[in-house]
Amino acid sequence: MTFIVSGRLWRNSMIMQDEQTGSYWSHITGAALLGELKGTQLRSLTAVQTDWEKWYGANPDTKVLKKEAEIRSSSYEGYFNDPRRTGIFRARYLLDRLPGKELVHGLHLGVHALAVTDALMEKKPFLRTRLNNIPIVLIRTNADGVRAFEAGEHRLYPAADEKYLRDEATGSLWKAATGRCVDGRLRGSALKEIPVTVAYWFAWSNFYPNTLVLD
Repeated sequence: MTFIVSGRLWRNSMIMQDEQTGSYWSHITGAALLGELKGTQLRSLTAVQTDWEKWYGANPDTKVLKKEAEIRSSSYEGYFNDPRRTGIFRARYLLDRLPGKELVHGLHLGVHALAVTDALMEKKPFLRTRLNNIPIVLIRTNADGVRAFEAGEHRLYPAADEKYLRDEATGSLWKAATGRCVDGRLRGSALKEIPVTVAYWFAWSNFYPNTLVLD
């Protein structure tokens, strides 16, 4: 299925349109909102936001989508730089919780959602919390951005190398980029990863107004 940006907004966020059926989709939730495929849900894949040097260093076999022409500027530059431009549809009580252009790392389990500010992840690159009463960990590394995993019964903590986690009970070593155990008694097992969405607060909170906030 091929998607294009439709130019329409839903909850202050652009929606996509597929070329095959003309259905409209939310890129935040992955759900078809209107059209022939309304009600269909796309499967979420994990992704990270990092720079090319760090990504390529860790993933040298990466395929690159080549641009047709060099991009020298963005028509949205003024929008990104203006803290007052926070969408068309205003929800004042949401903006009272955090500044509209505050960058957050959002995740959800069903209807339960969590937003962690980028500023907090800068100060504390490893966090333990709970979502829907499920223990989760968030970790930020230079190469792999912010990742989130269901911790289960593991008591995880950062290893000496920031790219890894250890669990308190067995001393097993887990790779932060994948959640897979690479050394120790639990080698070969894997943590369940939770997709993380990088978004402005005003956009995330429009989809998940009752989200928990860590800042």
